[in-house]
Amino acid sequence: MSFAIPWGLLALIAVPVIIGIYLLRRHFRPKVVSALFLWMAPGMHSGGGRKISRLERSILLLIEILMAILLALAVAAPGCRRQGTITNIAVILDDTASMSVSENGERFILKQAKSAILDFLDSNRPFYCTLVLTGPSPKLLTTISDNITDIKNALEQWNPQQPYHDVSPAFKIARQVFGKNGKGTILFITDKAPPSENGKFTVPESVIWRAFGKKIPNSAITSAGRTVQTAEDKENIFAIIEHYGEGEVEIPISIMAGDKLISEQKLRISHEPGQGKDFSRKKILIEPPKLIEDPIYIKILKDDALQLDNTVMLLPENSEPVKILSDFSDEKFKNIFSGTIAALANECKISEENPDIVFTDSAQLIAECRQKNPKAWAVYFVPSEKASRKIFYGPYIIDKKSPVCDGVYLSGVRWAATEGKTNKEVMPLITIGEFVLLGEENVLSEYDSRKFVINFVPESSNLQKTPAFPIIVSNIIRLKRNSRSGFLEKNFRSGEKISGRFPDALAVEVSKVKVQKDGTEKSELVISHKSEIPERNFVLEFSSQLPGLFKVSEKTTTGQNTGHLSCNFLCADESDLNSSVSGEWREKKGIEAVTNPYWKDESWVFLLLAVSLFFLHVYLVKRKEFALEH
Repeated sequence: MSFAIPWGLLALIAVPVIIGIYLLRRHFRPKVVSALFLWMAPGMHSGGGRKISRLERSILLLIEILMAILLALAVAAPGCRRQGTITNIAVILDDTASMSVSENGERFILKQAKSAILDFLDSNRPFYCTLVLTGPSPKLLTTISDNITDIKNALEQWNPQQPYHDVSPAFKIARQVFGKNGKGTILFITDKAPPSENGKFTVPESVIWRAFGKKIPNSAITSAGRTVQTAEDKENIFAIIEHYGEGEVEIPISIMAGDKLISEQKLRISHEPGQGKDFSRKKILIEPPKLIEDPIYIKILKDDALQLDNTVMLLPENSEPVKILSDFSDEKFKNIFSGTIAALANECKISEENPDIVFTDSAQLIAECRQKNPKAWAVYFVPSEKASRKIFYGPYIIDKKSPVCDGVYLSGVRWAATEGKTNKEVMPLITIGEFVLLGEENVLSEYDSRKFVINFVPESSNLQKTPAFPIIVSNIIRLKRNSRSGFLEKNFRSGEKISGRFPDALAVEVSKVKVQKDGTEKSELVISHKSEIPERNFVLEFSSQLPGLFKVSEKTTTGQNTGHLSCNFLCADESDLNSSVSGEWREKKGIEAVTNPYWKDESWVFLLLAVSLFFLHVYLVKRKEFALEH
């Protein structure tokens, strides 16, 4: 036997202390009296003193010494190291939404899977078990445990809702749990068959692959959105409904704006086998007469295998267009630009009051606009001069990393420019040789202000007749719109990464909102950022694997702003249950038990004996007091 905490034996110092108390007793001088009947209790007790007396035989002394010894041993944690055969088991739980399918109101996969896991552990006692959830970032549902009750309680927290993802990172985590020797068994619980090669299923080493899936018909909303038509002050609402199953089916659909019903439809979808696909699809489109400020709810009013893909919530997107001002002294620029702006009516609008972007060939106008609005952007068209014109036919060098040049192709473009008119400090975006045709000027400002320079002579070019020119203008407008504070989108899919700029924020928090049974909201923090001063180029990114409603709180020097984001489960890979199967596959080696040293703690025995002696001591003291009183 050895001790886990040897310094606990220092508590044995209590033994000589107890003996010393019994040795140091107070002495009494003899007194001669005529009778003892005046005393009800003839016995005498001697308290503590400064002289050593002869140690009397006492059962109480013996009990107290034994209690001190037992408690000291219990503190030292006595035990023994033993060698035993322990099965290391890592159970990987597929956390994709298809594991939550139900039939007749019962989530049969989860029920069968949990029962199979507990039976497997029970038949492989003793064990060390860890539960691992799959996902882009796998996590442990429980730490290493040898108690089947703890595993059962942890399994009750398993609620699969994630979209399709790679499960291989979870296997890496599971193997790390086994420690340096790397020995153990992985039990993978899923509803899909293992990968196959040449018609044969391949299972990794020391892995038992258990599938509990079942091919069940299912209807799902696989895509949805709200498209704002800024020029017409209205929007389009669309959704794609898919049915995975054969034959004809009727799917009732409702579309609501808040509590108000907009549309109710019954879609008839039929699918004939042998068409080269396992699903049928229909698209619904709603065009309200005006913009709707309330959230849009699209629902499949039918109980089917997977409820998670039957509802979509679409928040109103930011419909405020980019305000632009175009003022050219050259009539040719006016004509070209007016046609381009007309084609981009949904993204921008003409405004002379506090424009977001100024398109002009006047440097003075740019200075005046920036004095009124320091955050305004500028696109400066270099004034043309016939004497110094130069015509280029390529090849052009395009900076594809710049979002301004996204989708720009100049094959067959004739581009005329004014020689010697471009500032040398301009960062080149489109060049030919050493000649900068489109560039960005370095603007030293505390605000997020940008200035682009275009060297372009319209009468000698065909650039304006190709898609390249409107694409450049559109990219600049879109870049300005995306530079606004906040997240770029309000509606996104599960697993999709969403990013937003917060240049004026002192603190930003994103919390998931859960509605309780009593109607109150409970917020669960997802990501947060705090800074003592606003960060000009700060970008906050996050992605949620679980659908739901998110609240965004932004604190600035002028106050606090609050907004919402909606994450919808739109994943056809999980809604399609045609590939779900049941079965068991395992690697030939099977279950491998390893011999592990473990510590068997015996401190509880000493603690129990000490408690028993304590109650015996109390009993004897009470008994003696009672005898003295009577």
